[in-house]
Amino acid sequence: MSIKKIIWTLFSGNAFAQVLMIAFAPIIARLYTASEFGIYAAYVTVITIAVKVASLGLEKAIPLERNRIQAKKLMHMNQYLTILISLVILLVYLVFDVSILNWVGIYPTLWEAILLSLGIAMTSLIQIYNYENMNREQYRMLAMTRALQNGFTGLAQIGFAFSNVMKGLGLLLGDVIGKGISVLILSRVSKQEVTNRITWRDTLGLLSKYKHFIIFSMPAGLINTLSLQLPLLLVLAIFGANDSGQYAFVQRVIIVPISVLAITLSQFFYSVAAKEIGENKAKVYELYVSLTKKLAYYLTIPFCIFVFFAPPIFQVLFGEEWLLAGQLTQVLGGMFLTQIICSATSQILYLMERQKLQIVLELIKLVLVIAIFGWMQRDFLQTMLIYGSVIASFNLCLWFIGRQLLKSFEVRGGDLSLEKMRNEDICSLEKQRVSWMTACMKRLADIILSVIGIILAMPIMLLTALCIKLEDPGPVLFVQTRTGKAGKAFSIYKFRSMRVREMSGEHEYDWEHGVPDTFVFKNVKEENPNVTKVGAFIRRTSLDELPQFFNVLMGNMSFIGPRPEIPAITSCYSQQQRKRLEVKPGITGWAQVNGRSSMTNGEKMRLDYHYVENFSLWLDMIILMRTVVVVLKSRDAV
Repeated sequence: MSIKKIIWTLFSGNAFAQVLMIAFAPIIARLYTASEFGIYAAYVTVITIAVKVASLGLEKAIPLERNRIQAKKLMHMNQYLTILISLVILLVYLVFDVSILNWVGIYPTLWEAILLSLGIAMTSLIQIYNYENMNREQYRMLAMTRALQNGFTGLAQIGFAFSNVMKGLGLLLGDVIGKGISVLILSRVSKQEVTNRITWRDTLGLLSKYKHFIIFSMPAGLINTLSLQLPLLLVLAIFGANDSGQYAFVQRVIIVPISVLAITLSQFFYSVAAKEIGENKAKVYELYVSLTKKLAYYLTIPFCIFVFFAPPIFQVLFGEEWLLAGQLTQVLGGMFLTQIICSATSQILYLMERQKLQIVLELIKLVLVIAIFGWMQRDFLQTMLIYGSVIASFNLCLWFIGRQLLKSFEVRGGDLSLEKMRNEDICSLEKQRVSWMTACMKRLADIILSVIGIILAMPIMLLTALCIKLEDPGPVLFVQTRTGKAGKAFSIYKFRSMRVREMSGEHEYDWEHGVPDTFVFKNVKEENPNVTKVGAFIRRTSLDELPQFFNVLMGNMSFIGPRPEIPAITSCYSQQQRKRLEVKPGITGWAQVNGRSSMTNGEKMRLDYHYVENFSLWLDMIILMRTVVVVLKSRDAV
């Protein structure tokens, strides 16, 4: 089957499935309340999280197994694990009266506990069968079962609401029924292919062969799912069932269709790339980039128009009760769009066996999600806006990391294998790869932290700007040209701390053999009479550096790195001193936490050399923590 036919088959089937879900939504929205949606969403969220553990992440290995008999055995092993874990969850409830729903404040009845275990088992089995169909290239089956599942789910949920039979469980029961029908269809198709019975030896062999999926892929998938699903549980815990129901309805109408489309595209990419990644990396790279560009080209404008008119659309289609859901769609629009456009990203790190990197990135995202909801507990829409902005930035950065990894693999690939390279070339390439990956992660952290920093520090920055303006009329910001990475000039932003009429002009130096070791640009022992009272305070507390968050966001600077110097100084650098320009300048650095402005140029250079030669994310974390201590002590800040 050609690539275009595969895309069309998957897209048309899933598009029909989403049309069914959206068609049922206006009816279901008038039959169930926002609070009922909130409780139902909590069940579905817990099911989604549990599914990531149920098969230990081994389902992703099925499309990679080229031996059909082994792939079939791997599928059966996944099924046994899923059913076993689902039964254990139910048994724990029956014996100890403890459910995984208890930690979100829900105490299920016996029927609800049974449906929860069935939901976990059914969802896991559908996922396993889907990966098996990818291995067999049964794309029509993938598309058809999704449409049938959504159709039967919607009909069952409407039926239970109209009949008033088990209406309280109608949403969850309908969901389980739809998934159960999909499992029945998929299992009948799967049984048409004869397979050998799986033995304990087969099980141990497969577990050993794909142990890295258990060790890395399963935790990475669980962390990713937590970062996506945890917000709904946090909204339920912090803002209540009604707001949780509004968010759950947006999930049903917008997020779930988007997620299914994204999963469809990632499944297509995964199935094609799994076959080509070993031999034709250039084709994988081309597919990765072209798929993203086409999605961005066709979806951006219509999606933005829909998001803009979302509140009135929700009011008309679903009723006045769901106006907040329309407003929520607006604030999460950027996250939704990047989720579709960057859909192939989630699979590329698995394909390239970068599970460790995947875990680190997903852990960063999870920590950010928890931090956002932990700090922002006042306004629901404001909290969701920050959450959506951070996730959108993360999606874009993750796509860029995948692209660069593929590009580097393509350049190093071709007919020349690593075994034929000289040992020193291999070491050089490995060092470049590790360095590049660390740099990508550093840039990702810079973008996310700068966005959060700008949002959180905005009230302080506005107050600081007002105080500066009141004491000494003139520009609030002091803009100066500094030298960045590789000698590239850029404009740095700081809050003005000196009087306008007394602000010094350009500095001039004529050193011929580099900047002298004894040179000190700032002398903390000398008081500057031109510094305003507000300026002295913001210098002492380092508040004058806050506008540099925008420099970090634009990519001129990083949070951590050598402080940028003016061109008049860097133009006099010796060859050795230019070494400190090999990395991006930072708001704070190793030299700043070991003396800040109270050191000579020679001392500062030695500390900057140490950072350049020993750069790592761990060192950045140490510097960041020490910076907090130094700022609180207000030591040597001028």
